[in-house]
Amino acid sequence: MVIWTKPARADLKYIHDFIVEDSRHYAKKVAQEIQEKTDILNDAAQCREDSARSGQA
Repeated sequence: MVIWTKPARADLKYIHDFIVEDSRHYAKKVAQEIQEKTDILNDAAQCREDSARSGQA
């Protein structure tokens, strides 16, 4: 599971703020894509956890 700690959120904001100097569009896109990837990781972890509970792992 991915946990967004305060330092991780600060890092994401720093990445966004760095990119926004060149492109608002890409800054937003990169930040959203990073968050979406962590959502995918969380979904995969949940799916594995559910499988383990049901004895399918």
